[in-house]
Amino acid sequence: GDTYQSIGGETNAEDLTFRTYYDYVFKTLTSANSETNGTERFRIKGIDGKVGIGTNDPDQNLVVAGGGNVGAKIKHANVGWLQFQNTNGNYWHIEHDYGDNDLRFGKSVGQGYLTLTDGGYVGIGTTYPHTRLHIARDANEILTVGKYTKSGEKLILGYHSSDYGTIQAVEEGAAGQGQTGRPLILNSDGGNVGIGLTNPAHTLHVSGSVA
Repeated sequence: GDTYQSIGGETNAEDLTFRTYYDYVFKTLTSANSETNGTERFRIKGIDGKVGIGTNDPDQNLVVAGGGNVGAKIKHANVGWLQFQNTNGNYWHIEHDYGDNDLRFGKSVGQGYLTLTDGGYVGIGTTYPHTRLHIARDANEILTVGKYTKSGEKLILGYHSSDYGTIQAVEEGAAGQGQTGRPLILNSDGGNVGIGLTNPAHTLHVSGSVA
């Protein structure tokens, strides 16, 4: 049958009970002699070592369950993180920075591939986004928008290393054949296009000389 080891406070008002049969069950009891009753707080499965908080049948290494809102907290004074690592040593982690209250996803402390700032900005490739969405990369191509399928049609936006910006529609060729430029349409439903000004009065309105 079950065996119990109870650890009680000075007033015997609350006890912590270890149940050693198949599982280790941690309970808080309301009286000194109620080992079989009380409220289960968490359980360690004796068969596979899985831990359940708020459940007596955890199906993962750690399961936290509850009837209403359920939460967990990592409280820190510098950087707090949660790391995911495989048996080959490859890992990702999610970190929270104490100083700027940012949330980062990356592979080392302070290096975020994706950053969510306290001010609501999102950074990809930068930990200091200056706009609502800030994408940064050392290479020329920064943002690619393509079809849902794996076809090669896509729109590329970027800032070239030679100090100019680009917008290019392309279609990928077969392996080793590179890519071909495709038509780029602006305002297909109508509306003026302005270059160098914010209030174009014509279909294409350019401020300055045109070579």
